[in-house]
Amino acid sequence: MVLEFYEREPPIPPDEFVRVGADDLRGFVSSIFRVHGVPEGDADVVADVLVTADLFGISSHGVQRVSRYIGGIRCGNVNVKPRISFHGRGAVGVVDGDNGLGHVVGVKCVEFALERVRDYGLSFILAKNSNHYGIAGYYALKFLDAGFIGFSSTNSEKLVSYVNSLGRFLGTNPIAIAIPTPHPPPILFDAATSIIPVGKIELYSKLGRSIPEGWV
Repeated sequence: MVLEFYEREPPIPPDEFVRVGADDLRGFVSSIFRVHGVPEGDADVVADVLVTADLFGISSHGVQRVSRYIGGIRCGNVNVKPRISFHGRGAVGVVDGDNGLGHVVGVKCVEFALERVRDYGLSFILAKNSNHYGIAGYYALKFLDAGFIGFSSTNSEKLVSYVNSLGRFLGTNPIAIAIPTPHPPPILFDAATSIIPVGKIELYSKLGRSIPEGWV
């Protein structure tokens, strides 16, 4: 992944936060998940997704979400050792995540898709019984190394209101597409279909910042 080509948030002042190297942070985050029963390989996957989000400047989906994922594990809402299965025919298929961590299920979907896209020129893989999988762009970018266009999207719980309404009716439903180009950088679009990702509001709350008018 060519991180240097993508926009990042302004750095946080070092007198307020401690800076750590990306590799050190991956190891630390992975260790947290391993302590909670997640197998080492799966823990490394989750850590890489979260740290990559921070390196991209998408702090709303970075390591600040660790506590939320661990909370789901502690409550028994997430299966730390899922038996992920695949059923498909030709270029299409369905992955049953067995209620595992979404990051792990997402990477499995990419693996199954890449196996088929080489034979059929395209592939379409759906996932069920999964959980929050971080930034959609992480999975779309996995296809670039193989020379393919990657697309990743997910649904979510009801969080978004219709215009001029008060209730929650729609998910944030993020969409990501990665397109290889003859010369770097590649094209990457990754965005929620809401005015702002919910994770950004959570991040502002943790930092004690006021959110702009119109976000909620």
